[in-house]
Amino acid sequence: MNWIGITIIVTVLILCFLTIYIFNNILKIKKLELKDTEVIASKKQVLPIILQANERITLMLERITPQSLIFRINNPALSFTELHGLMLDNIRQEFEHNMSQQIYLPDLTWKHVVLAKEEIVATINSVARNMDKNTPANVFLTAIFDKINETGLPNTNLAKQMIKKDVKALYKKQPQSKA
Repeated sequence: MNWIGITIIVTVLILCFLTIYIFNNILKIKKLELKDTEVIASKKQVLPIILQANERITLMLERITPQSLIFRINNPALSFTELHGLMLDNIRQEFEHNMSQQIYLPDLTWKHVVLAKEEIVATINSVARNMDKNTPANVFLTAIFDKINETGLPNTNLAKQMIKKDVKALYKKQPQSKA
């Protein structure tokens, strides 16, 4: 064989390999585009669930604050110990009812939600420890309000702020659908 024949064969082989390489890359790009489209569709389906979970946790945080508890369960006929127990039961029920929502929240946000719940329970219990069993319920409630006015509920506020930040981040991460 002469050099011209070898050059033609090598050129044809190079062109064949280039053609295969180009088609392979085109197929990879098409697969990635298809995968991106599926991811976008999946995120569009999951986003409402994540937003609902954040709403539910925010509502739970509002419902377990002592102010909210007092207005919901206050009954003048209750004794201080009954009211104290009822408040703690209500917090536990609210938390257990919404515990499954943690799978839709970042771990750090959930940690602060738990800290917020524990902060509220600790506040109520610390006030209760300083009360006599015969203390009227309204004195107990006033002491809780005073304690909150004095110390606030920083973990509860932080948890709410983190939820808001997480929701805003969700909107920033949303991919734009291709038209």
